[in-house]
Amino acid sequence: MSVFRQVSSIFCYICRGNIRLIGVIDTALGLLGRSVRPICVVLPLLTMAALVSCSPDVEYCDVLGWELNENGVPVLTHSHRAMVRYSFQWDAGQTDIPDEVGMVWIRPIKRQKAYRSLPTGVVTRDTTFVGGDYDFTAYTHLGDLSAFERNDFLSNWTMETADMEVRYQTTPNLYDDRYRGAYTGIRDRNPYSTYLLGADSSSIFTASCHVSIPLQTNLADTIRGTFYDCKFRMHPVTQAVTVVFDMDEIDVRIDSVKCIMSGAGHSVHLSSQVVNIDTTYKVPFCPETLTRSGTRLNARHTFHVPGLVRNIRSGAITGPGIMQVDVFASYVDSEGRIHHPVLTAMINLYNILAATPSLVYNDKGEPRQSRREITLTIGNAMKVTRTRIENSLDGGLDGWIDASEIHIDY
Repeated sequence: MSVFRQVSSIFCYICRGNIRLIGVIDTALGLLGRSVRPICVVLPLLTMAALVSCSPDVEYCDVLGWELNENGVPVLTHSHRAMVRYSFQWDAGQTDIPDEVGMVWIRPIKRQKAYRSLPTGVVTRDTTFVGGDYDFTAYTHLGDLSAFERNDFLSNWTMETADMEVRYQTTPNLYDDRYRGAYTGIRDRNPYSTYLLGADSSSIFTASCHVSIPLQTNLADTIRGTFYDCKFRMHPVTQAVTVVFDMDEIDVRIDSVKCIMSGAGHSVHLSSQVVNIDTTYKVPFCPETLTRSGTRLNARHTFHVPGLVRNIRSGAITGPGIMQVDVFASYVDSEGRIHHPVLTAMINLYNILAATPSLVYNDKGEPRQSRREITLTIGNAMKVTRTRIENSLDGGLDGWIDASEIHIDY
């Protein structure tokens, strides 16, 4: 080690260890001997450097070294390190727990950021960390069906974990391969926007935690083998929207149903829970439940979005808050021929969303979810005939409009 490095280390040690300055200077100069007496010329500068090095940033030091891992391979390590142990807590009865979650962390002082995937099937997972304060955020991600914007977080050096939001990927194509061909043959009658990918899969969950790892004041010290717990209490950041409606068969049999709901926000801020509705999108889905009772079918389906926006007009047939339903039916005519009509209707959920709002507004006028789960029940059953869809006599807040009555320039 050079004379300069020796003296610098001594002065850094002085500052960190609160040892009397004069005594150690005397000892240091005695050890260095006559050959280095000229060092006294730069002693004031070294003293200033040592004092500057005693700022809080130095405590988050970057002293690295090498050691052999369990396979005997040299790996880069740090003399001040601890192990962070992760655990995930879910609501009782939670069924859509993924196999893994994404996790980002940031150390605000002497700034560092990182991302990694963690398995949820394993209760704990260990990672080496240097001493300091860390903010962690975990979130579920739906493979290629949704994207958490961690790339923004890693590339934007000023962004904190509290600034992050979850965003769904979007696609302009209803026939996107990732829909697995479920909507082939469907003509979108509400072409004002594009589609969300992944909203029909499951909720997106997130959680944050803070971990403080003690700093060491002596380079010889180590905190290896010490575990610091990071407990993620996972909660949904998306809203579960359940749509329920009835269909009556009039001289026809309903074989299947496909729907498109419009007005979904595609992102939500993780910290404030504010939903971005500057642009809204559409969610295609096939009802997961079709329950038959005589000639009446009850359709029910739940999808997961940041929030759902109501249209500004009750009579609108395009824009947010409108659901399209395509009914695939069959019947046999008087000559024994089988027909397979596809009947389409639209419904503006203006009054239903007013009675059961998906979003509410805070005192700043920002939209947030009204609650984690809502159910939109369409009281007006659709009458499905061989040639068109009509409103039932049940009444209800909002009515169905047959495709023959919809005239839109594409």
